[in-house]
Amino acid sequence: MKTVGRSFSMQDQIRFAELSGDWNPIHVDSVAARRLMFGEPVVHGVHLLCWYLNEAASIWPALSTPSRITAVFKQPVLLERNVSLDLSERQDGALEGRITTEGTLAAHILVESGAAEVLTALPGAQVWARDPVERELQDMPGVSEQLDLGLNVDDLNALFPQMSAQVPHGAVSVILAATRIVGMRCPGLHSLFSELDLTFSPEEKSGAEPGEIHYAVTMAHSELRLVDIALSGLGFSGKLRTFARPPSQSQLTMSGATAISKGAKLEIDQALVVGGSRGLGEVAAKLLASAGVPVTITYSLGATDAEAIVQEIESSGASANALQFDVLGDERALGEAHYSHVYYFASPKIKQGAGADFDVGLFNTYNDFFVSGFSRLAMSCRQPTRIFYPSTVYVEEPEPRFTEYAAAKAAGEEICRYLNTFNKNVSVDVVRLPKMRTDQTASMIGAPGAEPGEVLWPLLSA
Repeated sequence: MKTVGRSFSMQDQIRFAELSGDWNPIHVDSVAARRLMFGEPVVHGVHLLCWYLNEAASIWPALSTPSRITAVFKQPVLLERNVSLDLSERQDGALEGRITTEGTLAAHILVESGAAEVLTALPGAQVWARDPVERELQDMPGVSEQLDLGLNVDDLNALFPQMSAQVPHGAVSVILAATRIVGMRCPGLHSLFSELDLTFSPEEKSGAEPGEIHYAVTMAHSELRLVDIALSGLGFSGKLRTFARPPSQSQLTMSGATAISKGAKLEIDQALVVGGSRGLGEVAAKLLASAGVPVTITYSLGATDAEAIVQEIESSGASANALQFDVLGDERALGEAHYSHVYYFASPKIKQGAGADFDVGLFNTYNDFFVSGFSRLAMSCRQPTRIFYPSTVYVEEPEPRFTEYAAAKAAGEEICRYLNTFNKNVSVDVVRLPKMRTDQTASMIGAPGAEPGEVLWPLLSA
């Protein structure tokens, strides 16, 4: 019946967070999201639902009397990606929406009409807290709270004008409260919205006052990390299903690095750790610093994270500094500085491929970092430099989920062989690393991987 497309920007996300009160960093903080499971911000599921309702309002008058709204959020929608919405009216009169991104179904939404009355008594706009609650999964059973609803109508009109004109504002306030509950209250910080099911009926009394919503955890599954939440209020009831994401993987501390290096000192004049503000690069930088090596860590995004690592290293008595550097840009950004040793840990978010189908786009993304970016940096060396190039065991132990990743690393190894043969200024050590758990890989590998510090130290000190 209707197909529309768009993409979502960070500014779109910020505006939706201001409207909904869901400021979870996985949606609105590009730097913090790098350490979370998708490696970059994702669009709020309820943001997708509101987009659907806004587009549906122009073709389906029955939105003025919604009786039930269900939404299943199947896959994340990343920022600046093409997103498509297909709307169609089913034979039973319900309006169906299917949202896809990059050929994958991201959300399935269904709206049924017929409610004779929808909650309309609302307080005005509210000022919502911006810091999510951090709850442990074991603490969620029994959680029950009464919260205020609220709606800034001016913001709603600006962001979703057609939805605002047709969908009752009471219903909108409940929809927005759902994302605020999940992203900010329960599970809160470590949450991932999965399903929403709302029913609007004048028969729903629940004992609540107008303008309030009550939620209660009905199930928290420890193995699946699945959390079910019941909603109730005057004129509505509902259910939410969400996952409690594992917290970010803790990185090696300087005290931990010192315990591993055990007082050893490495004869290295100056080390450049490319990508040293997170992941394996951060671990390597701390290990080197613990062994008396002056280190410079680079970052593309996240100056605050990089400076925090520098401060941690310096507080232990070692020497460190941070340098902003984008390996996808011009290698001359490094200036005229010379580093006797370079450790190349620059990487995009490591993602699972499609398995049987080779994802050329994903391979090209890896290739930009592991081949093009690396070779530009290596070729810029004008004095003798020893380079540490981390490859992967997946090159020799094929894993269908990471074919694109392994192929790009294999191509990188060929570049290293070329450099060792024809470039007199560099000596490249290629090491195929096993699976390890860092803030970059914690959500990617199923079984626990090796401890990065214990794996890297023998290689760095060789």
